[in-house]
Amino acid sequence: MYESKKMRNLVESVKKVLNGENITEAKAKMPYGMKMSGPMRWRKTTLRTKGDSIYAEHEDAEKPMNVDVIKAEHMYMNNNHDGWNQYVRVYLDPRTWNARKLGMLFSDTGFEKAFKKELANQGYPTGPNIQYAESDYQGKDYVTFMIVGNRVEQEWEKKMKLPKWTDGEWD
Repeated sequence: MYESKKMRNLVESVKKVLNGENITEAKAKMPYGMKMSGPMRWRKTTLRTKGDSIYAEHEDAEKPMNVDVIKAEHMYMNNNHDGWNQYVRVYLDPRTWNARKLGMLFSDTGFEKAFKKELANQGYPTGPNIQYAESDYQGKDYVTFMIVGNRVEQEWEKKMKLPKWTDGEWD
């Protein structure tokens, strides 16, 4: 089913984490081919949900609530034709978002809007082109956003000091 041993191992690692087994966080949470550009300077902040996540698993998640974001990471991967696909992953404080009870926060429109505002407050490029990444990039204790759009992507590349892409070659 999976083409490579690395991919099979990654899938198995993710299954173990979802089942509560203790393995290294980085191995389990990094999609195949994804790289870290380095930690983001992030001040712990509280963001408000709207309560409209389609992945909510409990009625409490269907009401607006405050959720603490304790850490943020910038990730990137080669998109094989013209540069990087870039992502920002934010980790939720389990004391304010109990993932085992509430489910995934992914798709909540209030959280997305509050996150974009907080990105700007903390000095990061933002705009309508910061959006939830596809569901495969989401977890119960973190939410992943994709950075799309040439202007915003270039601002992030500069801020996070990513290698440049020129004529099919990496500088």
